[in-house]
Amino acid sequence: MTKTLLTTLEFRSGGNARPRLGEGWSRDEAEFVWATGPESRLTLERPTAEASYLLELALFPYVHGTIVPCQRLGIEVNGEELAAHTLTRGAVLECEIP
Repeated sequence: MTKTLLTTLEFRSGGNARPRLGEGWSRDEAEFVWATGPESRLTLERPTAEASYLLELALFPYVHGTIVPCQRLGIEVNGEELAAHTLTRGAVLECEIP
């Protein structure tokens, strides 16, 4: 399968992700924007061509020993949960979007 890059979002001060961030995000820091609270929302543009798409996420969860041992991530599209992950360290995740 050939990958065609549609969008890259930069989550940092001066990055381009801010307009797509909904509730549950911190202010922009030099290199990061943190998800805060029990839920954070990110809205992506709907591609114009009808096809399957691959969402690729490079993530770095905030973990702190036994106090915050992991972070949970759910990927939901139009009300349907497509994936769920528990993160304990940085990862690159892929999820097919129908």
